[in-house]
Amino acid sequence: MPAGGNGRAPRSRRIRIATRASSCALEARDDLREAIRVYCNGGTFEVPLSITALNDELPQEPPVVAGPPPAAAHSEALAQQGYLRI
Repeated sequence: MPAGGNGRAPRSRRIRIATRASSCALEARDDLREAIRVYCNGGTFEVPLSITALNDELPQEPPVVAGPPPAAAHSEALAQQGYLRI
């Protein structure tokens, strides 16, 4: 257990971790802006490695599966199918 007995890392270590994460995020943002600039100038868009590295660090959650829409929404959509707004 870290010093202090509160179960948390020392403050200086938490600050270093936060600083490292912030610098990685800023680097990824700059790389993404550069990739967008290249794409807007006619180049091919390639996802920067710094972005994929950040995505790999994200916790993996199962995808959310949406159920079918309620029957009322379906019948309402069919009723408005012939309606034309001008």
